[in-house]
Amino acid sequence: MTGSIIGIVTAVIVVVFLAKLALRRAGRTKVVFNVTFPSFPPPQAIPPYVPPAQIMPPYSPQGAIPLEANDEPARSEAQVFDDIVRDFYRR
Repeated sequence: MTGSIIGIVTAVIVVVFLAKLALRRAGRTKVVFNVTFPSFPPPQAIPPYVPPAQIMPPYSPQGAIPLEANDEPARSEAQVFDDIVRDFYRR
């Protein structure tokens, strides 16, 4: 937001400078511009922090697949990591 405001102000200054330069080259020596900047609205208040637990519903075990239907024993983190590395080097 601040970057866009700075960009707009910079663009206005450049346009005014180029207009003055063009009018000066056209033969007019005295160029006066009264530039008034609009008053920007105050920044919006930051909404209060909401922890993720309040956003997402709690985990329900009814949606989980039972281990018997999976037909695979639970694997350790090391086994999962080994499978990931094996798949990576297989490609």
